[in-house]
Amino acid sequence: MVANIIEQKADAQAVFVSSLTDIIASSKRSHRLGEQTTINFLTHISEVIKTKKAKLLTAKETKQLQVKIDDLRCHIAPIIRQQVVIGTIIFFDKFYKEGVESNLEYVQGLANFLSSQLELSEIENQRKLVQKAELQALHSQVNPHFLFNALNTISAYSRQSPDRAIS
Repeated sequence: MVANIIEQKADAQAVFVSSLTDIIASSKRSHRLGEQTTINFLTHISEVIKTKKAKLLTAKETKQLQVKIDDLRCHIAPIIRQQVVIGTIIFFDKFYKEGVESNLEYVQGLANFLSSQLELSEIENQRKLVQKAELQALHSQVNPHFLFNALNTISAYSRQSPDRAIS
């Protein structure tokens, strides 16, 4: 879904999101590039993961990697969570668009946005875990309190009216 939104809003020719080892999301138009394309790009993806820096492949370099559509540039940017690269965003566009630097900055910005969204998601998950732990702690305090009150009531009935305590 994220890849489709990026493709649509950025007027990209194709968008992929990868983990460290696999493509985990692709946009609607990405199927036109073929499965072989992503395999051919693994070397470049690995380089981006190692260096933690975005990379641009020119239309000529992209064509050498057997991309089925002519005149595509490829931008690859790392997605980072807690200072560790966890994947990449791979963005194809036509080479005649704006300057290289602005597009590379745009794709790096998208990668930074995805990285921050992952961080926020992790923070929200941690908040929910803390809330659950606090609730369990309260629950464990309530149970002994209830048991103590019940035993005190039984003890009081046993002394005052043993017949009522039995029933």
